Amino acid sequence: MSVAAVVLAAGLSTRFGAANKLLAELGGRPLLRRPLDAVLGVTTAPPLVVLGHQAEAVRARLAGLAVDLATNPDVAEGQQCSVAFGLARAPDADLTLVVPGDLALLTAPALETLLAAARTALPGRITVPMRGEARGNPVVLSRQARAAVLAGGPRLGCAGFTRRHPGLVHRFESDTPAFFADVDTAEDLARLRDEMADAGR
Repeated sequence: MSVAAVVLAAGLSTRFGAANKLLAELGGRPLLRRPLDAVLGVTTAPPLVVLGHQAEAVRARLAGLAVDLATNPDVAEGQQCSVAFGLARAPDADLTLVVPGDLALLTAPALETLLAAARTALPGRITVPMRGEARGNPVVLSRQARAAVLAGGPRLGCAGFTRRHPGLVHRFESDTPAFFADVDTAEDLARLRDEMADAGR
């Protein structure tokens, strides 16, 4: 099955402070490169990276990568707007990953397990990693689910769609930290740096 991806790199990251968290270094790479490198290992077409906040600075850090870049002019409308913007422009595929750019521990092997689960889902479903009642990311949209999210307009997004249609959620039960470790604050980043240093990564 073909796999496309929308990588969300447009947000204002207001909880992080003045700096753009996606450009902060983690393990020798900008934070954004970590999930993006994982995505590049599993997709069958170049992923679409949605830019917005500090778009030119982010674009410069991605130079040379086999990705498509598009700048959302309405980034202030929130992440759900960037989701719709990206889904409308990503390559057609059987499955589409929607990947927040701050998933610091995401790896290609973790994504492969998520995609394997998505391939078993019924048509029209969104596959969501879950740990009990905690929802993780990224999510995987079937072709039908992608069309349905787009039909809901720019304010719906994947989270809004799953709240509106809980019966279309395909739960992927997982304890894999990669699906639950995002970076919202400078403290989150510092904690991850410490954990990686302790683990020798």
